[in-house]
Amino acid sequence: MSKTDTGALAHKVRRLAHLDIPGAGQVTVAGRHAYIGHIPNKEHLGTTIVDIADPYNPRVVATVTLDDPSSHSHKVRVVGDVMIVNHERNMTKIGRRAEQVPAARAALVAALGREPSASEMAAKLAISEADYREVEAARAKPYENGGFKVYDVSDPTKPKLIASLDWSPPFGWPTHSLVPIDVPIAGHRWMLVADEHVQPLDPKLSPELPAASSPPRRESAGERGARDGRAAARSPRRR
Repeated sequence: MSKTDTGALAHKVRRLAHLDIPGAGQVTVAGRHAYIGHIPNKEHLGTTIVDIADPYNPRVVATVTLDDPSSHSHKVRVVGDVMIVNHERNMTKIGRRAEQVPAARAALVAALGREPSASEMAAKLAISEADYREVEAARAKPYENGGFKVYDVSDPTKPKLIASLDWSPPFGWPTHSLVPIDVPIAGHRWMLVADEHVQPLDPKLSPELPAASSPPRRESAGERGARDGRAAARSPRRR
């Protein structure tokens, strides 16, 4: 390796081709196609499907465009003829501080013995008063599209939306990662879903967010049956 730092390192790696498309958070290869989940971009592209049968000449064969400009779907997984993508809120110049307001307000009330002013809240959140007004507006209209979408990609050139699920309401958290389980468990196919900025049970785990109001408790048989019934009612919506 040269002693000159060129900013790039490679060992036994050679670039075969290049596509000028928006950046990605994840690339999944299945068969002769690559599935690219995009980070936020001006074109509102969610997913690009590329034919890589000839790795020297990759071809874009399909794109999925987001219908929500405040979201992105930068994670993509493919299992057989099914493609699953996440739905996550875009970061803004003030981040996701709307979720930090309850904890910040509680801390100031405890310190001041009164309700804090807008300027005090802005200082606590390390933003300007103008930005704090945007935060309050975001709190009045929380994110409503966290979840995932499922596509039929039996024909990768024509991805077809077949189902979707979002957590809002009641959960406004953005969905980050999706991991389908390779083997059936108890006769069912399963997928692990990881969300971001969820409310912790223990404030020490994430002090910038408010703790849940009560610790978890063991369900009774009746409560468990009612919960299972609600979960069945909230199965992914068919499109």
